[in-house]
Amino acid sequence: SELVERFEVMAQLEGLCGRLAARRITADELALLQDVHRACQAKVEAGDSNGYYYENSLFHQRIYEASHNQFLAQEAARLHAALQPYRRMQLQVRMRL
Repeated sequence: SELVERFEVMAQLEGLCGRLAARRITADELALLQDVHRACQAKVEAGDSNGYYYENSLFHQRIYEASHNQFLAQEAARLHAALQPYRRMQLQVRMRL
């Protein structure tokens, strides 16, 4: 039940990061986000779940940073790191990428 609770909080933190980033992202940050999104797509097309995992973590980090709320970004990154093993496991499910 604690794991479910952590994922619920993570979803809310990431949603808030996304909302703030949508309003505050700079042109340079948007270009970096688009680059890492393309990298995620390439890993999916290659069927590279390990590579996707890395790029996807970077994608989330870019959104956290683009929120321009340092406290929120740090907390989201901290919880993201704590949930990494579980996020990685889900990529092993067939057709999850």
